[in-house]
Amino acid sequence: MKLPSNKVILLVEDCPEDYEATMRALKKSNLKNPIFRCKDGQEALDYLYHKNQFQDKDKFPKPCIILLDLNLPKVDGKEVLLTIKSDKIMKSIPVIVLTTSDDEIDIKKSKNPMNMVQTAIFKSLLT
Repeated sequence: MKLPSNKVILLVEDCPEDYEATMRALKKSNLKNPIFRCKDGQEALDYLYHKNQFQDKDKFPKPCIILLDLNLPKVDGKEVLLTIKSDKIMKSIPVIVLTTSDDEIDIKKSKNPMNMVQTAIFKSLLT
């Protein structure tokens, strides 16, 4: 998927090692988009709804795509996904679910039966 280089990507990942691996993979693909990172599900929701430290809509614009880890602290990634896809405005943002989980329940919960969510399961990112 080619994105306009001025469009923001929101990466929601708590694990420093997985974050670094994802960033290496994105850089290797010559992606030029600005990437904002949230380290937990609550921070991601705050970013998306411009709450707390993310109130400045110019500084923290609506992302064109969200890369979302499923297993997050505070608010779980599955809950973040449900919140996004239940919101009239947010549901149009494509979400790619990133997980290292082999748990079939995690994988099934991340898939939307109406194909509103694009799911990508990364068992191992570039190291």
